[in-house]
Amino acid sequence: MLVETKVLGRFLDLVSLKGDCEIRECAFTSTEKGLTATLTNPAKTLALRGELLGDFSDLQAFGLEDVTLLKRLITVDSKEVDIKQDGNKLVLKQGNIKSKLILKNLEYVTTLIKEDSFKELLSKIDNDALYLDKDIINKILEYYTIFNDKLTLTLKGNKLSVLLNKEENEILLSFNVDTGEDFSITFSKILADCLGTIKSDVLIKAKSNSPIHINTKTDKYNLEYIIAPTSTDE
Repeated sequence: MLVETKVLGRFLDLVSLKGDCEIRECAFTSTEKGLTATLTNPAKTLALRGELLGDFSDLQAFGLEDVTLLKRLITVDSKEVDIKQDGNKLVLKQGNIKSKLILKNLEYVTTLIKEDSFKELLSKIDNDALYLDKDIINKILEYYTIFNDKLTLTLKGNKLSVLLNKEENEILLSFNVDTGEDFSITFSKILADCLGTIKSDVLIKAKSNSPIHINTKTDKYNLEYIIAPTSTDE
């Protein structure tokens, strides 16, 4: 089946992430509605569900030891990539370039989580969504790199405060946003790593001292992330 190269590459970036939340070992299920990955990072501090929309029913569910190899094989020189399965291999064809990747049995993919488990986590974060545009996210990331440590999000009314601190050094950013349910949550580097991969408008749902839900989507894909806050002991 043919898939747009740029769209597939972007989807794989959003699934594999980077830094403290990077996921290399991946598993995908395929239907006539889309290609889906429901995964956790090795540290179990993040869970995600990603769906690339389209008819992928020609593919069977498959696992990959290192999804970054698939990303490297997709070239921007070709607008589309033809993806097929041949036994225990994923076959990619782009123009006159043909490549194959060994697939991994889903039973041995340690990052795979059950769809019901993800839904259960999601059900615990049921408050109203807060919209954050790309400009706000980019400003947070710009200042985050100065200390590269803790990040605390606090919402009171329509004011979102972002505290970036390391030891006694700190930066406080404030943004006007849509009014939502008040919360205050502290995260380690993992939240910045996730937002740094997304780099686009998001919807977030959060409660104080609870995991945060982040959603980014287009007409091509839909990604949901649930990220654990920093322990109060840290």
